[in-house]
Amino acid sequence: MVFVVLAFLAIAHAVSLMTGMHAMPYFHVLRPAVFMGLWLLMNLVGGRSTRPVYKGHHAVLMVGFGISLYITLFVLLGIIFGFAQNMMAPTLERGLDNLWIHAPVALCSEFLRHRLIRDPRVNKKTYMIALVTIVFIFTQVNNFSGMDVFFSETAPIIMLNVVLSYIAVDGKLAALLLLRGVFVIAPVVIPVFPGVPNDVWALFLHGILFTTLFLYRKFMPEDENKRRELREPFWKRHAWTAVLLVVLIIFNMGLFPIIPSVVLTDSMAGAIDRGSVALVRRAFDEINEGDIIQFENVRGLTVIHRVIEVRYDIFGEPYFITQGDANDRPDSDPVTQEQVIGVVFGSFRHVGMLRVWVDQILR
Repeated sequence: MVFVVLAFLAIAHAVSLMTGMHAMPYFHVLRPAVFMGLWLLMNLVGGRSTRPVYKGHHAVLMVGFGISLYITLFVLLGIIFGFAQNMMAPTLERGLDNLWIHAPVALCSEFLRHRLIRDPRVNKKTYMIALVTIVFIFTQVNNFSGMDVFFSETAPIIMLNVVLSYIAVDGKLAALLLLRGVFVIAPVVIPVFPGVPNDVWALFLHGILFTTLFLYRKFMPEDENKRRELREPFWKRHAWTAVLLVVLIIFNMGLFPIIPSVVLTDSMAGAIDRGSVALVRRAFDEINEGDIIQFENVRGLTVIHRVIEVRYDIFGEPYFITQGDANDRPDSDPVTQEQVIGVVFGSFRHVGMLRVWVDQILR
């Protein structure tokens, strides 16, 4: 049964690559159906391990620590580089659509991994762990061309699968589901960093996280009594992480009414100094002369300037002439209503200076 499941997964993915089935029906119907069908089959006829889960709580604790680190780093990097909308989930409908594509496959994969690695009928566990890991890596890689793709896409997949298989040996299924859920499903619906390649940051974060996870596992107390002292309820230990994750998802869906934005230039010096974090309100009734607005200019750059004049086109639609308070002349291009992101209603000085310093270094 074990080898039949692994062979079926590998063959199904190989056929999809060779025939170019990476289209709507494959992702929406066939791929989720294959994984959910195998999950059902393993439930019905698969062997159940009788080995005790020695490090079950330990694994869940370790994964919770890793998830907390991941979300914290993500928020800190977002403060430095700013957040942009993830185009995989610009709306609730698109977000749910992409979750359907990724969630059933990811969660069923971890059920299969846990059952296959802990199958009581397999004697050579080391070979089975290696085989399961290789097959699961293969089924998650969709592009095998070039070293750029390897470092940006394949390497994080390899690292994630190695850690998941390592945890599956003595850990609970819950640990696998938590780790896979956050590191595969969450990036579909949380914001991205503008101007920074997503894959570069994904590789960076995965590298830091997995190194930390292994160190945490290595230095975890071996004494069972000491481990019991750490058994605070999981929801209490990681409730703040869940709150941060929910806030990120709401922010990306455009449902969050306020956007923090770091000011990188001195064009608004006096009103909003360089290095300040401006608070931008998405919802507004109308824009008047004297308002400070955030907008996307014709070159695709995000700008915060003051409205010095409101004009109307032949259809009666308003457009705005803007200028930085510290600039000598108005901006060269007028701003339409569609370009406006929101109205600035406040700011915090010096909070965004780290972003300014990083921006200078990257230049």
